[in-house]
Amino acid sequence: MRVVAIASGKGGSGKTTATVNLAAALAERGGRVLVIDTDPQASASRWLGAEGAASPLAALFEAEAERVDLAAAVMPTTAAGVDLVPSSPALGRVARNAPPDTVTALRAAVRQLPHGRWTYVLIDTPPGLDLLTLSAMMAASFALVPADASAVTLDALAPTLATIARVAESGDGLALAGLLVGRLDARQAFARDVLELLRDRRGDDVFTTTISETVRLREAAAMRQPVTAYDPKGKAAADFRAAAAELEGRTDGS
Repeated sequence: MRVVAIASGKGGSGKTTATVNLAAALAERGGRVLVIDTDPQASASRWLGAEGAASPLAALFEAEAERVDLAAAVMPTTAAGVDLVPSSPALGRVARNAPPDTVTALRAAVRQLPHGRWTYVLIDTPPGLDLLTLSAMMAASFALVPADASAVTLDALAPTLATIARVAESGDGLALAGLLVGRLDARQAFARDVLELLRDRRGDDVFTTTISETVRLREAAAMRQPVTAYDPKGKAAADFRAAAAELEGRTDGS
C-alpha cells in the first residue's frame, strides 16, 4: 500500500484535481485506491459524490481523541475503484485548536488500515503548510507536489519542498515522488518557458507528464466524475493516465 500526500503551500495549484483524477486513473490500472480528504473545504469529497457526508477526521485532532478507525469510515464514490474518507468543515475548526502532538494522529490511523485492501492511498490536503498538511506528509511515504505553469510557481514551491525535506530528515520515511505540472497551455510561450525553467532547476523531480489546461476538468468536477469517466477519450484523461503510470514508476517498491 503506497501512501501519497498531494500537497502544496500555494492555493489553486490543482491538488484536488490531481488527487481525484490520479485516483481514478490508478484504479483503472488495477486494484483499489483510497482517497483521504484532509481539506476542510471538502472539494475532493464533493467531486467524488460525498457532499455533506459525516467525517471521522476531526476526531483525530481533538485533545482527548481515542483511536479513530478510518477503515470503518470508508465509503464508495462515483469513481470506479475509488473509496473515500470524506472531510467536512468541522475538521478546520478542530485543527486550528489542536494540540501539537496530534500531528502524528493521522499517521497512526493510516498505519491501522488493512493492508492489501488498497494499492494506493492518496491524501488531499488544504492550501498552506498547516497542521493538516504536515499531518498528511507524516502519514505518507511519498509527497507529490502539483504546480501550475505560472511565474509565481517557482518561488511558491520553495516552502513546500523545504517542509517535505524537514519531514524526510525527521526519519518519517517521506520521499518526494515529484512535481506534477498542470494547467499547462502549451500554446503559450510563457508557459513553455516556465516549464523549461522548472525542469532546469529541479531536473528529474519534475514529472515527464504534464496536465493540459482544459475546460473538461472543470466540467468533470461539476458532474461529480473523474475526467477519465467524463471524457474518457479526451486529452486530460490521457494526461492523467500517463501521470498515473509515471507515479507508479516513481513509487515502485513501496
